[in-house]
Amino acid sequence: MMIRMSLMLLLAAVVAGCQPSGTSGVAQDLALENNASAPGEPARQTLMPEPEMPVGVLDDAVVPSRYVLDLKILPERDRFEGKVEIVVDIRRPHRLMFLHGNGLDVAEVWLEQGGTRIDAEYRQVDDTGVARLDLVATPKSGPASLHLEYDAPFNPSLEGLYKVVEENRAYAFTQFEATSARLAFPGFDEPAFKTPFEIHVTAAADDVVITAMPEIASSPAGNGLVRRSYAVTPPLPTYLIAFAVGPLDLVEWQPVPPNAIRDWPLPLRGVAAAGKYASVHGHELAHQWFGNLVTPRWWDDIWLNESFATWMAAKAAHEAFPDLGFEHQILGRAIGVMSADSLESTRQVRQPVESNHDIANAFDGITYSKGGAVLSMFEGWIGEQAFRDGVRLHMRRFENGVADYQDFLASLAEGSGRPELVEAFSSFLFQPGVPLISVKLSCNAERPTLRVAQSRYLPLGSQADRDQRWQLPLCVRFGDADSSQRHCSLLDAAEDVIDLPGNHQRADSAFRAAIRNDPRRKVPRPERRAAVQHRYPRR
Repeated sequence: MMIRMSLMLLLAAVVAGCQPSGTSGVAQDLALENNASAPGEPARQTLMPEPEMPVGVLDDAVVPSRYVLDLKILPERDRFEGKVEIVVDIRRPHRLMFLHGNGLDVAEVWLEQGGTRIDAEYRQVDDTGVARLDLVATPKSGPASLHLEYDAPFNPSLEGLYKVVEENRAYAFTQFEATSARLAFPGFDEPAFKTPFEIHVTAAADDVVITAMPEIASSPAGNGLVRRSYAVTPPLPTYLIAFAVGPLDLVEWQPVPPNAIRDWPLPLRGVAAAGKYASVHGHELAHQWFGNLVTPRWWDDIWLNESFATWMAAKAAHEAFPDLGFEHQILGRAIGVMSADSLESTRQVRQPVESNHDIANAFDGITYSKGGAVLSMFEGWIGEQAFRDGVRLHMRRFENGVADYQDFLASLAEGSGRPELVEAFSSFLFQPGVPLISVKLSCNAERPTLRVAQSRYLPLGSQADRDQRWQLPLCVRFGDADSSQRHCSLLDAAEDVIDLPGNHQRADSAFRAAIRNDPRRKVPRPERRAAVQHRYPRR
């Protein structure tokens, strides 16, 4: 009997020694609970299959609800350090979790839930910055907090958290859009995940530290360092978090006073490298609305950010400097991108983004310049006030949230009272290319008319199909200087005839006067013929 009992105790000790190291008794209970079986049945090993590594959008098995970032940034060094706590909601428990982190040397990671610590192993499993956590036990559904301690190099490619040296002064800056926040801290690096951020930065006492929010407290951290704390942000995606550390110049300006739309003063300051202060660009200010206040759900709608910032920058600059020609900036940029947009290989404005490798392709002239021009065209068609009403409705509906193109077009159509706008705008979002419009004026009828036709413009020799149609807003101005008129319509067929309002004789005389006043007519006909022959000699 004594021999049998000793053998049983020995087996119990061996089994206990096989338990994963670092797993607490409660964590073991969690694991057993998830793998429980009915009395008398053999223990089941796994209830759920292992999730596949995401190549694009993360699933919603684990969703972040708050970050606490605690970084040590000394730009004169080659690496920085960080501690991150992410409050998460576990919706589908599993011992495997996926998140983002790129080039991070993670020293320690664990999950806390209900007073229990569950240790984990961190591994980057894809060069786009997808990482996996293997927990030693399966957590329960519900809230938990994920903790990671790590260090990483300052990025040499001016993305993520990078350093620059200017006139023997070292600075650290961030560029997180589109997927470079994962180079600075681990997290759920997608625009749909908007959460508050609590930020702390330890840096040299004589360095200036700028983040997304104002500083609210500081304390000595030894060796000439100071730990600074900042107000908690409103819900933001990871790519909108920003840091700047170094001997920066600050220019504090008078707050922008309240107005009819905003009942509080708006603080205003400029930040630049030492000795270089520059004006704030309207493009980046525009992102306070498109990008910050309302964020795209996924990167296929990044055009909503960049097109609007391009469009609004030109409007703001024209408002501030009306004599410098900024009102023509959108048109100039649109013409500049037309050569690329005319190619058979060009892409549409809203390009599907299926994986992380596709994201960078969305940041080009089609998104910025063509997208801005399309917005300007539709604003001109429905009118500035109606367009503004639609945009404001969109801002109110999705304030501090996320939205996609369907949400935007629905708001724009409803706010402007132009439901036909949805299909017309979509025809420019979902097909590539440049529309070519031919116009012929006729003044022989009772009313003046325009015969218009559309096709796709293609460079000489292209084999692509020219038979392409848009729902094209078309506005024409006619008449003399004293009584000019503007008429807008929607061209949605290959050919159409547009009746112009007004007296056809006045329109005809104005048209003929325009021909007579053409500066090219000032050159005598023989000299014009000679100039043409000189430029294009007969062979």
